[in-house]
Amino acid sequence: MNKYFSFLLVVVIACSAVGLYGQGSAHDRLKMARAFEQGSDVRQASRLFQEVYAEDNSNSEAFLGVVRTLTALQQFEALVPVVKKQYELTKKPELGVLLGQLYWKTSNPQSAEEIWRTVTAKDPNSQELPALLGNTYSALRLFDRAITEFVRAREISEDPAEYADELVSCYTAVHNVTKATEEVLLMYSVNGDINRARGRLSALMSDSTSTEAVLNLVRSASNNIPNVMRLQQWVLREAKRWQQALEITVAMEEYYKTQGHELLAFADGARRDGQYDVASAAYSMLLNGNGYDKSLALSAAYGFAKTLEQKFRVSKELTKEAAKQIIDKYQLIVEKHPQHPLSGEAMFNMATIYEDVLGNVEESKRLYGRVLNQWKGTSYGADAGIHLSKLLFAEGTDLLASQVAQSVVSSASPQIKEQRDAAMLLLADYVLYSGNLDGARASYSEIVKDAGSNSTNDALDRLWLLLMLKDDSIGVTSYIRGLELEFRRRYVESVTQFRAAWKVATDAELRDRSALKYAELAFAQHEYKLCEEPLQFLISRVPETIYGDRSLVLAADIFELQDDKLNAIAALTTLLVQYPKSIIVPQARQRIRLLRGDA
Repeated sequence: MNKYFSFLLVVVIACSAVGLYGQGSAHDRLKMARAFEQGSDVRQASRLFQEVYAEDNSNSEAFLGVVRTLTALQQFEALVPVVKKQYELTKKPELGVLLGQLYWKTSNPQSAEEIWRTVTAKDPNSQELPALLGNTYSALRLFDRAITEFVRAREISEDPAEYADELVSCYTAVHNVTKATEEVLLMYSVNGDINRARGRLSALMSDSTSTEAVLNLVRSASNNIPNVMRLQQWVLREAKRWQQALEITVAMEEYYKTQGHELLAFADGARRDGQYDVASAAYSMLLNGNGYDKSLALSAAYGFAKTLEQKFRVSKELTKEAAKQIIDKYQLIVEKHPQHPLSGEAMFNMATIYEDVLGNVEESKRLYGRVLNQWKGTSYGADAGIHLSKLLFAEGTDLLASQVAQSVVSSASPQIKEQRDAAMLLLADYVLYSGNLDGARASYSEIVKDAGSNSTNDALDRLWLLLMLKDDSIGVTSYIRGLELEFRRRYVESVTQFRAAWKVATDAELRDRSALKYAELAFAQHEYKLCEEPLQFLISRVPETIYGDRSLVLAADIFELQDDKLNAIAALTTLLVQYPKSIIVPQARQRIRLLRGDA
């Protein structure tokens, strides 16, 4: 009984409070309305604002509250008489403009035009009024009319750059690239805000024709505009005119006297964008030219070596001879600057070349170990530890592999969270491959607690495999064994295990996954004949299988190796049709263009 009475009392008090909303002073009700509005209860706030306004039409706070809340609720019909009455009382032009906007929104364009004409006629020389009308027309998407008003406001102000930002938006909306670009340049000449100018121009460069128009206008811009060359360089880069961008960067060096800093920044940007020839040319200028800051030589030397490496890796033409030349360039950096962080990165890069290209595992292990010990707590030091751990596990020294991975996990450096998570996954995998299923399950479960970890999805995947052991023990066991043999670089045996998993798995997803792993590993070993059976199986299950997109790409790879472009295009086209949301779609489109000779 007491509990019921307490509950009833709470309800009575609450109801009483609601009833009192309309009984307080205007000040109290406005305060409560503001609280409701800030708490996103717009409807309740609007009711209180309207109550106070109905009692006192001169209360500006109440009126503005009514306008805000009814606008938020999109109750324009209800707002029209409120604004109309206030306009009739005050004759303020801004209220007339607002009233016209409401008429337009409520499908009464005739009244809108009439009130706008009336307001304009009363003060034809006002600068603020056409600007206000311009913003109103822009909000109503009447961009041509907005442009007219902003231009009129500019003429009255006699400031040739006034309202440039507003005009850029309107010209962009009506796809007038030329006028929009001219306004961007005008705006940039006044405020020098290059990031804003870039953003505005980027929106205009939506296709090749627009890009060309922007490029021509910016390149012909007056040199009287401060820092115009920086904007010209950016547009040239966006338009993929890299050689011309390099030329203007050299001109910037001479003009701004930056002693090579502009050139180095450009070279680094070109390398990141895959423009390796231009990047190499820029780095070479820094290494061989005069008048540049000598402290940049190390960064330029590293950038040059890294550019050569990336160029060869992307082209898949990194021969052993080229690899040795790149290693020599990295080695020179290490010898000259043994304590510099770039030497750590150079050593790490040397180790990966020894591992991937030259097949010198011992030298690779030595370099990874040196980087790990000398640059603890850095991203490349941690990466070296992960690579070293994998090499040690592959050669069967499992305990030492675990110790190295644990050293990465134990690092307290905040810079290596990603690598620390990867090392934790490695340790969990080692436990799994040792046959300790309970220990592996516990380790993976610990990883998935961190939703922001890059290793979470892999850990969840392993937990799914362990869960599947109950219903499909033979298939899962073969699949896990295949993963272990792949990790240990015993690829022929791994292919056999994945084939066995595909043949015996009872779960459809595990069967498809095993077939794809079988095909991918066989392809990596150049056993293209072995790929046919699993790929035929997977493609027959398109679009039901979630592995169909990757299977079609692999099929296209094989067709392309056989110089069968028609079937390669057909496989990729099937991917576009059957898996339109796949993350592989953009690459598939580009490959189709290349195969057709369109790109």
